[in-house]
Parts: sequence; structure tokens; C-alpha cells
Amino acid sequence: MCVEGPASVVRRDAWRVAPEEYRKQDMAESNVRLLDWLVRELLKMASVPHPNTRQAVCAYLLSITKRLAHVEVLKELQSSVQSAFMDLLSENNGMLHRTLNFLVTIFQQDSIHELDKGDR
Repeated sequence: MCVEGPASVVRRDAWRVAPEEYRKQDMAESNVRLLDWLVRELLKMASVPHPNTRQAVCAYLLSITKRLAHVEVLKELQSSVQSAFMDLLSENNGMLHRTLNFLVTIFQQDSIHELDKGDR
């Protein structure tokens, strides 16, 4: 994903390091600002009534959330992202519902991991 910059798993030496073995680096500040801008723009677009736009926003937010849920910017915007997903869920659209169900699972798993870290 382009907003990850040097922290992206595609930066690894694909011949020597498997994706699951790659140690993620911290994102550069410029990439964090880009991510912040991108997510805020997507959240604005989530309110556009056109169904194709809403599907695209849903897919982008799913991808970003899945790959970058650990980044502080997304943690700060989590309630806004969740609100956008709840708004999208109100539509009668099967593809959106499947995507959003997947996202709800990601958010729940992330919340459980955060609670586990707090108990230690």
C-alpha cells in the first residue's frame, strides 16, 4: 500500500524474506500525514449517495484498516471509521454488507488485542 512507504511489506527482499517474516518498520511522518489525509477524504466521500462511490470507499477503508489498524492515526479515527461503516451498513447492498461484516471482525479482534495488552 503506497501510504506505508518504506514500512510496506513489498519493500522486503522477496527472494530471501517471506511476507510473514518481514519485520515492519515505523511509518515515516510524511506517510502518516498522507494516511491521515486519505482516511479523512474517504470518510467525507462515504456520505456521497452514489452506490458505486460508497462501494469504492468501503473497499478502500477495508484495505487500509486491514493493513494499517496498528497505526496511531487509524486508532484516533476509529470511531469515525466505525460510524461511516455503520452508515454504509444501512444500505440495502449485499457487497457492502459482506465487506462491512469482515471489517467489524477486524475491529473486534483489534479491540480484544488492546484489552489483552492492558491486562498485562
